[in-house]
Amino acid sequence: MKKSRTLAALALALSLTAASAGLAYAADTYPNLAVTAKNYYGYYSNYVGTYPVISGMDSLNQTIAADVERKYMDHVIAPRLVNQNDVFAVAYKVTNSDRYAQITLTYTFLYEPLTETQSYYADKETKRAITAAAYKKGVEDAKAAAAAPTAVPAAPVVAAAPVVAPTAPPAAIPAPETSFEFVTVPLRANAEKLGFTVAWNPELRTAVLSRGDQIFSLTEGQNLYPIGGVMAALDSAPTVKYGSLYVPVSFFQQALGAKAIVDADGNVIISAQ
Repeated sequence: MKKSRTLAALALALSLTAASAGLAYAADTYPNLAVTAKNYYGYYSNYVGTYPVISGMDSLNQTIAADVERKYMDHVIAPRLVNQNDVFAVAYKVTNSDRYAQITLTYTFLYEPLTETQSYYADKETKRAITAAAYKKGVEDAKAAAAAPTAVPAAPVVAAAPVVAPTAPPAAIPAPETSFEFVTVPLRANAEKLGFTVAWNPELRTAVLSRGDQIFSLTEGQNLYPIGGVMAALDSAPTVKYGSLYVPVSFFQQALGAKAIVDADGNVIISAQ
């Protein structure tokens, strides 16, 4: 149960869209923020998660670090909790969009239980933090600029070319590969076919998969899960339908190494490679 609670707590972070600072939209392409994950440890050296350190933005980094420390003090130290393990977790998500980026921290307090998020916004060109209002306006400006029609010069008038009958039919275009983006299937039935044991924690709304030394944790409504010490994103957040937790097909392909096909009746079939 402790392992389940810890993995579930670490599988929390939200992704938002980056935007401009309310200035004129630039068509230049900016590289993604250079971000390093900083481990955060409690007062008893217990690991409780990670927060971002952004290259070249020292002032924003200081603000984020101070906010993480304050959350830990307010929810763990101030209440004088006897057991300070597995009660507090922090994770983050950075989303880039050309010149601007949004950084969102997610805090989980398992003993309450409670989840809080806090967002920060950055301008890559000035390397400064911007406000949420400037971020919102920048998104709208960028969308408007992208949607604006571009004038096309009139084509010169030329004599009509003679019509020539084709000598051969055009080559057939190969059918695209099946896309499973946002297609979801029941987790338990398909994971057990691959040899995984599935345990459900109704309090945390979390399913824990285990097979040998492989452990995965998926939480209803959360589109991130821990794998190999980092957070990986799902195509969509798991949902409970018909009494089962449904997850994207891509989770089986990318995390569990399974293959997916569609049979003649249109059913998605998950199997080992």
